[in-house]
Parts: sequence; C-alpha cells; structure tokens
Amino acid sequence: MNREILFRAKHIHATSGNEHLNGTWVHGYLSDENYIYDKSLEGEFLIDEDTICQYTELTNEFGEEFWENDIVQCRHYYGVIKYEEGAFIIKWNTKGSEFLRHDLAYWAYLSNVRVVGNIFDNPELLEEENVHGTD
Repeated sequence: MNREILFRAKHIHATSGNEHLNGTWVHGYLSDENYIYDKSLEGEFLIDEDTICQYTELTNEFGEEFWENDIVQCRHYYGVIKYEEGAFIIKWNTKGSEFLRHDLAYWAYLSNVRVVGNIFDNPELLEEENVHGTD
C-alpha cells in the first residue's frame, strides 16, 4: 500500500516569475523544511516553514479536506486540528466543549463538521468573543 503524505504551506516569493503566488497556499510533497513540490503548479516553491500543515487524509460529508491547523466548526463549537501522540485530533476551545471527543476520524465520519478557516488566515475565529457557546 502506497500512502501519499501531502503537505501545504504558504509560498514565500523568491523569484520574479512567481511573485503572484506570494502568500498563497501551495500543496504537495515536502522537499525539505523550506520547499514544497506542487504537482499542479509543476514546480518547487519556497515556503514559510511556520505554516506547514499535513493532510489528514480525511474529508467531511461535503468533500472538504481536513488539514492540520484548520479551524473546524460543529454547531457553535470551534476547534483546531492538531497532530498529537500519533493521531490527528480536534482541540476544541469553545466554552462547554470539554465533554466533546477529540479524535478527528470520529467527527469526519459521523458529524456535520465544517472547515471554516485556518489559524494563519483566520485567527479571529478563535478570539474569545467568537468561541463562546450560546448556553
């Protein structure tokens, strides 16, 4: 069984031919900690290593892909996908979420969990006033 381990990260402008991609996400194989080879763009791109996210190989019922550091929402609960102790989990950070399961696979297959952003482009989704439940 061959398993593709894919990553995404934000591109850092490096040459005059790709300045239009500066700050955009590139997806593909991690060449080293500073480069991703993106098959669809047919090239290797310098990346901001602080934005590297691994693909979880899971999608929700709408076909949305789950990536590490994505922000997900289920009803009024918000959480961030993280890789900890050999597994992808959701670190829920909404008031009242302490009873929720953390394993991502459970939520991907059994519940209406939507990707609403990521910690790099949408940090405001995790601000205190946005993550409290409506209890």
